[in-house]
Amino acid sequence: MNLSLASGILGNALGLDNAIQQQIPATCQSTFSFSVHPHQDISAEWLHRNGQVEIDALFCGSRRGKKELYIVESKFGTSHSSLAKHKLVYPYLAIREHLKEDISIVPVYLKTKIEGNSISFMVTECSFKGSSTAISSLKPLITKTFILNNFLG
Repeated sequence: MNLSLASGILGNALGLDNAIQQQIPATCQSTFSFSVHPHQDISAEWLHRNGQVEIDALFCGSRRGKKELYIVESKFGTSHSSLAKHKLVYPYLAIREHLKEDISIVPVYLKTKIEGNSISFMVTECSFKGSSTAISSLKPLITKTFILNNFLG
């Protein structure tokens, strides 16, 4: 996670105005309460009451002159398994409740893996389909892959 920020890879992948600006991300592990909609086509709703939510990285950036808040879920490994959507939706819902200003929140999935003596970073920016914040409405928007060749050797 920190290597992707410090190297400028994450900022470049997200198209930040100042992609190489080094930022120190906030992390969080706390309990939050918020309403959850599992699917945009179902009226079901449940309360995530004082449940644990973990945020791997949270930082502000600017894109096309507009300030945005980025929530990053980071995974490391060689498996090709996908991310459970609630790992990004829960932090989004938890943070949204506490914002004091009108700012867009951008969910990001970062998958890092070592291949030989290189490190690859797969950065997937996500967004909600329409105005729904249901778990099922979170969709990958764009994925970019960056490789630091011969980094470990």
